[in-house]
Amino acid sequence: MQPLSLRSPSGTEIIRARLLKCLQERCADFKSQGTMSAEQLAQVLGVKPKSAPALGWPGKGKALGTALSACGQTLWPRPELSWSRSDHQPSANMYLEGDNLEALKLLGLSYSGAVKVIYIDPPYNTGKDFVYRDNFAQSPAEYDQIVGAREKADLVSGELGRRMQVNKETDGRFHSNWCTLMYPRLLLARQLLRTDGVIFISIDDYEQQNLKLLCDEVFGADNLVTQLVWQRAYSPKNDAKFVSTSHDYVLMYAYDRAAFAQSLRAQGLSCDFSQGQLLTYTMVGHSQEGTQELKVLLQDGVFDGPKPVRLIKHLLRLAGLKAHDHELVLDFFSGSATTAQAVWDLNAADDGNRCFIMVQLPEQSNQDQRAHANHNFATICDIGRARIRAVAAKLAAQLNLTLPPMDCTKIVRGGGYVDDVTSSPASGARMAPLLEPSAPLDLGLQVFTLTALPPLAGSLSSEQSYQSELLTAGPDRSSIEYKALTWLYCLIARLQLPFTGRLSTKIIAGFKVWCYGPDLLWLCPQANLVLSQAWIDALSNESSWPQFVAVRSDVLMQHQDVAFLLAELLKAITVVPFTAEEAV
Repeated sequence: MQPLSLRSPSGTEIIRARLLKCLQERCADFKSQGTMSAEQLAQVLGVKPKSAPALGWPGKGKALGTALSACGQTLWPRPELSWSRSDHQPSANMYLEGDNLEALKLLGLSYSGAVKVIYIDPPYNTGKDFVYRDNFAQSPAEYDQIVGAREKADLVSGELGRRMQVNKETDGRFHSNWCTLMYPRLLLARQLLRTDGVIFISIDDYEQQNLKLLCDEVFGADNLVTQLVWQRAYSPKNDAKFVSTSHDYVLMYAYDRAAFAQSLRAQGLSCDFSQGQLLTYTMVGHSQEGTQELKVLLQDGVFDGPKPVRLIKHLLRLAGLKAHDHELVLDFFSGSATTAQAVWDLNAADDGNRCFIMVQLPEQSNQDQRAHANHNFATICDIGRARIRAVAAKLAAQLNLTLPPMDCTKIVRGGGYVDDVTSSPASGARMAPLLEPSAPLDLGLQVFTLTALPPLAGSLSSEQSYQSELLTAGPDRSSIEYKALTWLYCLIARLQLPFTGRLSTKIIAGFKVWCYGPDLLWLCPQANLVLSQAWIDALSNESSWPQFVAVRSDVLMQHQDVAFLLAELLKAITVVPFTAEEAV
């Protein structure tokens, strides 16, 4: 039985999984034989020789390498920041706090080919923006060797200094830094799109040309649907040095333009997208409108340049986003979370069930706008989550629903959503009263933080010896609860399960079991787990069984005879042995 590695997915595995999925969908011979020639592969996938020149820059090879490398992180649930409709019905909406490159890898297997629309508003590279210092980015010495430049970039102070840098126009790597930021993220984002899915990318004049060349390479020039021109300012800038710029661009690419057009026609929507179509501020709003919308929700200007909600809603309509098919929207530069509000506003208008995933690096908020001093918005993630919460409260009030109160002092343990072992009114393990299960809209949110994966070492003890550790608050990296949960989400990604299942725990023959789904995956991570007849009898007496039971591979090796009986007894369950693989 091949052990399942706890290492998070790599970009290579994500791309391979998507290719295999395409082959299985399009080629009957591959299903039966499992083999295919290079010519057949190109024909089935519609691969054509590139006619357009590819964009090159110093560090492109390493950027590709990091897209294909393994993710070194996993998810840590934040129940104290989350809320849902009921204990048994977690929200399908997610907020991931962390590096979006790592987040895209974590999403890569579970959500491959599942996202209908991606919208991103990346840094425009104006010479003042931050860009991420991914661990693949070339050092100054490496860049000197390539192009002979000797400039230094200022680093952001604090904990994020290792991740971000100011990208100055005077830096010889000015455009290279930005292309290195975007290229791997676009490669991974493409794997998440449905065959009929589309991506929208906002940009201005600084990098519009480079972005288009990048997208031509990643998505294919034939899959450019249109380039929209958004009139973001309703009056010209009088202090403009030469020509007043009052517009931005929105590039729109499809995963497969033919499939996208077919999807629109099936809904009776227009497929006519003229190039350079102008989106006036009267149609979709302007920059000041976006700022005012956020001020109304959070009572202050706490974020620079949020997009107007009308613009995002217009783009989602252009994509043919359906109301009642649980279609998924992703924004991995989510900022103030305008995209989340746009999705919920559309749902409120037509009782839809569209859902979203927001991803944001916890960058420091703008001190000049008093975000930190007045509202304790220390990071942009604080602002984004507060906006989502405010929108949920507004819509809940319109529907005469009660939004569950936030309790940021609540003890975080066992995944937090439900802990069948330790929950009691006094312990605070359960969440507060929730939205009515019959509510027409999913106004809930599941919050996760990206965190480093702890090594698989030592033993996790039985019920009697970890009672005191259950009271440990917060993500203590040495605690049983922390390790088990982080391992659990690694296994969820490896097994290609969705991240929005319900968490609970139970005791089986004296050992704690982490239950996800709750009928998808049960995790038994203890190194001293005894696969005795009593344990098997207790497991077999459960009222319901999951699809997978995960135990450590060394435990199965110690109990090979009982492991055989376990596999025979639980034929409806796939027993998954897991092991630590440190290769990253």
